[in-house]
Amino acid sequence: MNQPEIDDLMRRVRPVAAPSRLHQAGQELLEEIMSSTDDIPDVTPIPWRRRTPPRVWWLVGVAAALALVVPLALTTLARGRDHAAPASPPERPPYSVPGNPWLVLDATGWQLESLYQGSERDGSMIYRRGQGQERLTISWLPVALQRRTLERLTEDAKPTKTIGYLGHRATIYDGPGTWVTVLPLGQVSVSLRATGLTSAEDFDNLLGNLTHLDEKTWPDHLGDTVVTPRESAAEAVRVTADIKLPAGVEAADLRGEFPQDRYYFGMDVLNVVACGWLEDYTRARRAGDERTMAEADAALGEYPHWTLLQEMNRTGDWGMAIPVYATRVASRSDVSDYPDTFVCD
Repeated sequence: MNQPEIDDLMRRVRPVAAPSRLHQAGQELLEEIMSSTDDIPDVTPIPWRRRTPPRVWWLVGVAAALALVVPLALTTLARGRDHAAPASPPERPPYSVPGNPWLVLDATGWQLESLYQGSERDGSMIYRRGQGQERLTISWLPVALQRRTLERLTEDAKPTKTIGYLGHRATIYDGPGTWVTVLPLGQVSVSLRATGLTSAEDFDNLLGNLTHLDEKTWPDHLGDTVVTPRESAAEAVRVTADIKLPAGVEAADLRGEFPQDRYYFGMDVLNVVACGWLEDYTRARRAGDERTMAEADAALGEYPHWTLLQEMNRTGDWGMAIPVYATRVASRSDVSDYPDTFVCD
């Protein structure tokens, strides 16, 4: 794991509450991990997270300190269970997956609010009940990160109950206003975190509504807020209709490898746009090529009219970087730090 990837992890899990204290806790955990990196696989870099209100992200309260490296929570259960029925003890061989656990929550009033997947072994999804504060975060990262996840979790949260999931035993941990459990499922550590619930029993009951699907059927249960790989090429063409693309970039080629919610899909698209124009501008500035700098200036200067960016700005902060760099290009200033802001190949 290199420094950009470390920085990216820190952007990704920016805490919601008590940012100074939790950021420090996350930094300490990152430093601990980087002191022995031989067993830590690469993690796909991802852009920073959307603003949290009203979209609460990774971790709140005490569990956030742990999630600054590994987003919390767990895994899964038998299908079709009623909300009032707790998860049963394991009755089958331990379940194992190479990556995405293909989970969906089938519970009345709960809707998928967010989905990010950076690689097969790196993703997170959030379900929310209505417009309230009840949320369930399912996340998965390389299993090599699990031990440190549990070490940090147990520093502040106390174990309250042992339950069974897909042939595994799991412990529910109680943090202030947060219920967490973590399990190794093959090559990934799958975790689940709930906020807004009142007891471990409520958490256990909610887990009973998780259903495990497979790679082919899972995307069909995500709803219309998600862009699937099959839909991504056409969606990219649609959202870039009013955006001038850099030379060599075709909208239909901006297809996604994994399902993403529309916010993250838009981030992927605009990353390509921003990186392409800023690369052209940087090269032209070094060469004194005013014509190419002016072309980049004109393209980026149209950002207030990009429909995609306007839609994203209603729910998140990522888009605020584009006006900053557009202004610097307009004044012919240095923008060579743009790869630290955007995810550029």
